Amino acid sequence: MSTVYEIDPAGYAAGRSLFEAATVTFDRAYWIAPFEGDCPARLFVDDPADPKSALLARTYDYFLAGEASPDLIAFMNDAPVAANPLEWFYGYVPLTPAWRETLPAAMPDLFREDRRSFRLGVLGESDASTWRTRIPAGIEVRVLDPLLARQADTDVPEEIELLIGSYDRFAGSCFGYAAIDSHSGRVLGVAYTAGVCQQEVNLGVGTAEVARRRGLAKLLCQACCDRAAALGVEVTWDCDRVNTASGALAESLGFVEEAAFVELAFPDPEKGMPHRRIPAPSGVEWRATPQPNGVTRWTRDS
Repeated sequence: MSTVYEIDPAGYAAGRSLFEAATVTFDRAYWIAPFEGDCPARLFVDDPADPKSALLARTYDYFLAGEASPDLIAFMNDAPVAANPLEWFYGYVPLTPAWRETLPAAMPDLFREDRRSFRLGVLGESDASTWRTRIPAGIEVRVLDPLLARQADTDVPEEIELLIGSYDRFAGSCFGYAAIDSHSGRVLGVAYTAGVCQQEVNLGVGTAEVARRRGLAKLLCQACCDRAAALGVEVTWDCDRVNTASGALAESLGFVEEAAFVELAFPDPEKGMPHRRIPAPSGVEWRATPQPNGVTRWTRDS
């Protein structure tokens, strides 16, 4: 019988320790936030009392830490509908060598996407502080709130809700800025904290096709960097290696490149990578059994 356990990551010290033991800094704003109780996520482990292997299923990317548990691999391969951990799946991000080596062999349909990671340097932070002097004529820059974030998803279009889980987070921990056409009221561009934890934020950015090459993306990102500096948090950035435009924007903003990492995803059957698909469930049943302290045990017959 295969068994995994689901536990709420918020305040789960043993789970947080397993992820921090990976000693990586890429995407920290995404994988540490659920343990701080600031972002909804589902955590699946091999043992709730003494976890050695974990899958953190949150919006967008799914993070793997510790050892590569055969039971967790079976769970991921089956993608059981009842557990539904893959609702917003985009790709697996292995934090440890064990998962990086084991997962491609266990799930051969996965495609390796090389990713770049950056952190804002001192010069970039200094340049960002003067962003207000560079707002072009006919553009109004507004602070993102839930309603404006929703409009940006339509006008740009962007995928803010998918990345952060809920527009309401802009009334709390997230922040961002939008460039508005002064005449039409349309959102032409947006930059925002796609990932947020107590130590750092990770930026997302999008520009409407009609407004590209006008410097709006850089302006809005600098506004976010300036806000982060005021809050005393660091700013990070990551992108697919093939996304040369994103990498060039990060460098122009004064971000300094750090260690690269890997994402493993299922290619879209029609478009291929970097377009992704959600894996289809195998149809194998996993049964949920409530346990003490809010833990759920998921089992299937071997």
